[in-house]
Amino acid sequence: MIEKPIDWEKVGGLLPAVIQNFESGQVLMLGYLSPESWNLTLATGEVHFFSRTRNRIWKKGETSGHVLKMKEWFLDCDADSFLLLVEPAGATCHEGNNSCFGTKIPTFSGLRFLEEKIAERWESGNKSDSYVAKLRDQGLPQISQKLGEEAIETVIAALAPENPQDFVEESSDLFFHWLVLAKSLGQSFDLVIQNLKRRNRLS
Repeated sequence: MIEKPIDWEKVGGLLPAVIQNFESGQVLMLGYLSPESWNLTLATGEVHFFSRTRNRIWKKGETSGHVLKMKEWFLDCDADSFLLLVEPAGATCHEGNNSCFGTKIPTFSGLRFLEEKIAERWESGNKSDSYVAKLRDQGLPQISQKLGEEAIETVIAALAPENPQDFVEESSDLFFHWLVLAKSLGQSFDLVIQNLKRRNRLS
């Protein structure tokens, strides 16, 4: 977090706060903080806002139970707006969506987006039209063996620098099959990222 005085008076005592999922990076909502709601947030570890329409402090999730547990916070360079990294206890939007900005914005990018697609096909696909479902039906030993084969092929491609695209292709297969294996074990890419963050904090 940035160690600087918070400029509460710059915009009339209410500062905007962008709320972002600590693990996925998805922007969840925009709210406003007053000095009192900020002090409550710091004291409880759960995000409290100031409602401009109700003219009072409210804790996110006070009725739904979908609280936002604050993990980290930052001030912008002018010390007049916040970025809060949170762990949500459920859907953030009152309409039941993860984000107040709608469902058309991808929750994840890159590997996380692929992870979502694998999960969809794992749950609903059949092996006649889904490679993921075919792997699922083959079971854990075959999924693990396939990942090992892709790892070897990636190493072989790395040792043949005259064809750099081969390394990209084999790496793509490797990451894909890792995500399938993680799904079969009930694990996720986010858990790995969280563990790497924990290791970085410890070091």
